[in-house]
Amino acid sequence: MRIELRPYQVAAVRATLGAIDQGQRAGLWAMPTGCGKTVTFTALAGQLRRRTLVLVHRDELVRQTVATVKKMFPAAPVGVIKAERNEWNRTSDGQVPSVVVASVQSLHARRLKEIPRDRFGLVIADEAHHAAAPTWGAILDHFGPHAFTLGVSATPFRTDGKSLERFGREPLYTYGLRQAIKDKWLVRLRQYAVETRTTLDGVAWRAGDFADGELSRTVNTPERNRIITDAYQKRTAGCRAIAFTADVQHAIDLAEAFQAARVPSAAVSGVMPLEERRAILGRFAAGEIRVLSNCQVLGEGFDDPGIESVIMARPTGSRGFYQQAIGRGLRLAPGKEACIVLDFVDASRHKLVNTLDLLGATEAVDAQGRDVLEVVDEDRQRAEAEARIASQRPLRWRVRAVSPWPDVPDLRGYTERMPWESASATDKQLRYLKSFGLEIGRNLTKGEACYLINRALEYDAAYPTPATSKQRWRLQQEGLWKNGLSKREATQLLAQFFSRC
Repeated sequence: MRIELRPYQVAAVRATLGAIDQGQRAGLWAMPTGCGKTVTFTALAGQLRRRTLVLVHRDELVRQTVATVKKMFPAAPVGVIKAERNEWNRTSDGQVPSVVVASVQSLHARRLKEIPRDRFGLVIADEAHHAAAPTWGAILDHFGPHAFTLGVSATPFRTDGKSLERFGREPLYTYGLRQAIKDKWLVRLRQYAVETRTTLDGVAWRAGDFADGELSRTVNTPERNRIITDAYQKRTAGCRAIAFTADVQHAIDLAEAFQAARVPSAAVSGVMPLEERRAILGRFAAGEIRVLSNCQVLGEGFDDPGIESVIMARPTGSRGFYQQAIGRGLRLAPGKEACIVLDFVDASRHKLVNTLDLLGATEAVDAQGRDVLEVVDEDRQRAEAEARIASQRPLRWRVRAVSPWPDVPDLRGYTERMPWESASATDKQLRYLKSFGLEIGRNLTKGEACYLINRALEYDAAYPTPATSKQRWRLQQEGLWKNGLSKREATQLLAQFFSRC
C-alpha cells in the first residue's frame, strides 16, 4: 500500500534534497512526536536512492523502524544491526541491504571498523538530541565524510549545554507542535493543573533538571500519589493513560496506588525484562490496563495512538523531556478528539515546564480542562495588551510606598471624543495630577489629563491616602484633628483654617 506524504513531510523532503543539491553535508529536521518522522526520512531515502544507515538509540526502536521501511518499500532489502545480528553487508536471506537499521549500542567500535567509511550515502540519526554522546559521535564521524547526515528530532535542544551543530546551525526544516495541532495532524490538548502540598526546594538541580534520586524521595509519597489517583478519577476516569514518574520505585508505587483505588494499572521500566515489558504493553493496548506507570521507557519511540491522557507525575524543568512525554498522547486515533494532560503543581524555586508554558503561555498555568491553544491565545493577547498599556503608561509613582492605591491610573478605556481633547494638557491639570503624589511620564493631552484626574479621584475615594504626620500635628494644635482623616480632607481643613486667619 502506497503511503501518501502529508504537505509538511513533502516540504521536509524537498528542503533536504535542495540542501544536498547545494552541497550541504548535514541537516536537521524538527518535527513533533506523532508527525511521522520515520515515514518522512524513509521517503527521502527512497528518492535519493542511496544506501542508508538509520541509527536509533534503543534496541526496541529497531523493530519499529524496520516495520515502517517495509511498509513503504516492501521490496527493499533491510539489514539490522542489533545484539547478535550484524547485517550491514548481507541480510538474513543473503541480499545486499539498501537500508540498514542499527542500534547505537550494537554498532560499537569493533563492528564499526569492519564497515567501509563510504558504505552509506545517507546516515540518519533518529532522536538526534542524543547525538552529542560520544557513542553517536564516533559513528557519525566514521561515515560523515562520505554521506549526507540527517538528524531528526521532536526536541532538538539540550539542557546540558552540549551542541548539535554537527547538523547545522539551524534546522533544514521545522514543523512546530502548535502548528501540527492546528493543522489537525495531532489531536487537541486539554489540561488540568492540580496543586499538591509538596515542596521541591530541597531537591538538587543538575543540568537543567532535578536529580532523579532526590526527586523520587520527595515526590514519591502516599499523600502525593493519592492526589494523582484522585485527579485521574475526577478528571479522566476510564481513559487509557500513561504516567511519567521520577524513578522505577516511583513507577511501582504509583501503579500500586492506582490499583488500591481500583484502577487497573501496572508499571514498566527500562530495567524490566523485555518480554515482561512487552506482555504488559500488550495488556495496555488491549485495554486490560487503564493506567500505565513508567520510568525511562515510554518517553521516546513508544507508539500507541489510543492513549487518551498523560499524567505528569514527575515535575521537570526539561522542555525536551516534557514535550516527548505529552507527545505520547497526541497521535490521531478513531474517535479520539483530544488528549488530557494532568499537570501536578509542586512548590519550587525553579522554573518548571507545564502544558500551557510549552505552547507559549506567558502566565497561565491551568486550562481547567479547556482547549490549551485557546487558553494560550487568550493569555498571550492579555499579555500583549498589558505590555502595550505599560509601554504607554503616562503616570508613575513619585514615592510608591506612601500610597494605598492598588496601581497608578492609566488610560485603559479612554477614547477621544471631543475636538478640545487633543490639545495639550494645561499646567493646572498637571499640577493637580502631581498633587496625588504622581509624576508625569510623557506629554498628555487635555482629554487624557481629564480622564486620569477622574480616575485618580475615584482611587482617592476608594483608597484614601492617610493624612501626613505633619498635617496631623498641625490640626491637633488647632483642635481640628479627627481620627481617620485622609490627606485630602486634612488639606481642605488646613486651607479653611488659614483662610480665616
